[in-house]
Amino acid sequence: MYKKYFFKMIILLFISILLFSSCETKSIYSFDENIKELFEWSVNEDKKYNNIKYKPISSDTLAEMSNLDANVSIKKPANGIIIGVLYFKSNQMYLNSNHKDLLFLVAKAQKFEKFNILIESNNIKHISIEALNEIEENFISNGVKKINISINHIGDNNNQLIIKIIKLL
Repeated sequence: MYKKYFFKMIILLFISILLFSSCETKSIYSFDENIKELFEWSVNEDKKYNNIKYKPISSDTLAEMSNLDANVSIKKPANGIIIGVLYFKSNQMYLNSNHKDLLFLVAKAQKFEKFNILIESNNIKHISIEALNEIEENFISNGVKKINISINHIGDNNNQLIIKIIKLL
């Protein structure tokens, strides 16, 4: 009697292991395939993914993001809306990764909406010239035409370099 019960238990255990292992392998395989396809879709510029149309972040959204900034004591321009503000530390002359990310978003919005950009800087000559040149080069390398970019210096008694990116209306 125990032999018959023991034999049934072994067969049941074997079938269960076989069933669970085959299901587990199948689900992991399909999961791996889905991850591979997602990876290809996100990084590959293959023609089969080029038909997907997307809209970049809008200038209105960028303006709202700049309004949420903690340093809101910046004077608003009369001829446009601020869509980005770059703050530089005392001796910093070059763009950091956050600045470059913001400029990339502005460039994408400009290319989609076709507006003119005003780069406005407080008048700290020894720092601002290099930073302004780098910002302009960044915009041009991201597809903004030079004709759509203008630069303006304003008088300001702030010791910190502050550069505003303005969408001209």
